[in-house]
Amino acid sequence: MNKKMFNLVFVAPDQELAKFARIEADNLGCNMTILNAILDAPDISKLTDNHKSYDAVISRGGTAASLEKMLSIPVISINFSLSDLLNQLTPYKTRYKKLVLITYEKIAGIEYVAAALDLSIEFHSFQNQADIARLLASYIPEQQLCIIGGVLVFQQAQQRNFNTILLKTASESVREAISRAISVSKFKHDVQRKASRLNTILSSVAEGVIVTDKFNRIELINPIAEKIIKNTHLNVIGKEISQLIPSSQTGLVIQSKKAHNGELIEIGGKTYVVNRMPILVNQECLGVICTLTEENKIKHAEYKLRKREATKRGFIAKYCFDDILTRNDNMEKCKLLATMYSATDANVLLYGASGVGKELFANSIHFASPRRHNPFIAINCAAIPENLLESELFGYEKGAFTGANKEGKTGLFELAHTGTLFLDEIAEMPLALQARLLRALQEKEIMRVGGSEVIPIDVRVISASNKNLTQEVVKERFRQDLYYRLNHLFLRIPTLSERPEDIAYLSELFLAEHKIDIDRLQYEALLHYLKSYSWQGNVRELKFMMQRLALMIGLFPQQSYLSLFKSFCLFEASESREQHSNQDFKSRTLAFQVALIKQCLAENNQDYQKVSQILNISKMTVYRYLKQDINTVVNPDINV
Repeated sequence: MNKKMFNLVFVAPDQELAKFARIEADNLGCNMTILNAILDAPDISKLTDNHKSYDAVISRGGTAASLEKMLSIPVISINFSLSDLLNQLTPYKTRYKKLVLITYEKIAGIEYVAAALDLSIEFHSFQNQADIARLLASYIPEQQLCIIGGVLVFQQAQQRNFNTILLKTASESVREAISRAISVSKFKHDVQRKASRLNTILSSVAEGVIVTDKFNRIELINPIAEKIIKNTHLNVIGKEISQLIPSSQTGLVIQSKKAHNGELIEIGGKTYVVNRMPILVNQECLGVICTLTEENKIKHAEYKLRKREATKRGFIAKYCFDDILTRNDNMEKCKLLATMYSATDANVLLYGASGVGKELFANSIHFASPRRHNPFIAINCAAIPENLLESELFGYEKGAFTGANKEGKTGLFELAHTGTLFLDEIAEMPLALQARLLRALQEKEIMRVGGSEVIPIDVRVISASNKNLTQEVVKERFRQDLYYRLNHLFLRIPTLSERPEDIAYLSELFLAEHKIDIDRLQYEALLHYLKSYSWQGNVRELKFMMQRLALMIGLFPQQSYLSLFKSFCLFEASESREQHSNQDFKSRTLAFQVALIKQCLAENNQDYQKVSQILNISKMTVYRYLKQDINTVVNPDINV
């Protein structure tokens, strides 16, 4: 640190000392203000008014002692040694027989100086100028008597016609005093800087922080903690923490030398989570650091963390009621009823065949509910093995079972906290797991696999099934009590065959998504066939079929929509379709199918997996068709 940063004041009793102090200050590189003053002088009182702008004050004798009582900044007293006294008195050893030394502070070892000079030296100390006058009045001026002292003593002794010697401060003592003032100022700056940094850290901490000593007395407190206890640091520093927080229990931490974390205490009608950490130095507990966090803040932070995790992992509703497209009155009534369900917090059971849009409705109910900004998590109970489904739903602790993640895993119930959990194909859930699900719904709490801690949850459950759960209950494949827990609100979604208006409406929309310029005459002929078609996969199947039809229209524009639709239906399972024995028909169909697969591969960068999904066939089927010898197959001018 640059010494020029220090601002010092030198209170000098005489001009000679002031001049020397200025020279030394310049040599040592600090800012020095010289004040020519002595004890009780008016300039001393002026210094008290603005002394805080200085780092330290340097003076000597009574003036230094007086300033130390008046000022809150360090006061450095110039030392006066026996050697200084001996050097000053030596020239006068033969001139006087008796010396009277009057100083503010007693100088130890005067007798040694007297013996060295073979003189009689009397010593007196004073507190103010009245003391000096009283002491001088006890002596009579005479030739062999000399009064020795500082400026105050020197001036009064001269006025009373005494022989006098002015005690002067040695240059080395002045230099040493200035050096000490610089060191003290440096230490003071370091302490202030560290205190400022500590205060900044404490002020920036979101929790309340209280630091106590080993006697449970408060040493530090940050602004948040001041608000919690409704008091200021000026009133609490030095007080026992138990006077302000009776349930603080810092004494237990000091005795045990162990941290006590995560405990709940009540302060001012609010609940706080308190953590207590011992301050250990060489196995001795010197105090305790207490942090206080309001319970609601922890809940809010937990909510934000869960929400971020949910968003990060895609646990958000992707659809709303506007995405459920329909021209059917019953379907519109179904949407209206689901919208009404959204306003409640009750569990909902969706019933409908595969592909009718149960997941769309689940997404939409959540999206329109008060939980819309919180997680939406969907899980298919039939798609996950029984031994894994439990850990997926409830999570597990580290080491819960062989192969478990060493850090443990958060379950979907925890991730869905304050949001919605969609359990698709709930009828496929094993009976043993149904019991755990029932308890979670009843108690609104869960326990991780391999864990012992009960975790409270706030989750709305929407479940879906393509099986009649009432019949499943009768057959004892589904728990009756769980059925009633899930079936607070019931919604049956009509099949596509029950909504013929939607076959026309949706098929045209799906074709339009692929920018097909629809031929109205061909479309009407196709539509008549579509309405009589058995839509086992409902809207999902319709969408896939129209996707394939749009692709084939682009490949074979000369063919009619109906013939194209019928031809690619041959990709479906043979046992559910009428078998064709005509060899010519088979050859022409094979040529068409191979051409279709090759075209799909070309448009999808030879991605066999993607093509198999588009055509709704397995990857092995794609390979098998491409291995066919089609060199002898006629041109696919198909008229089915």
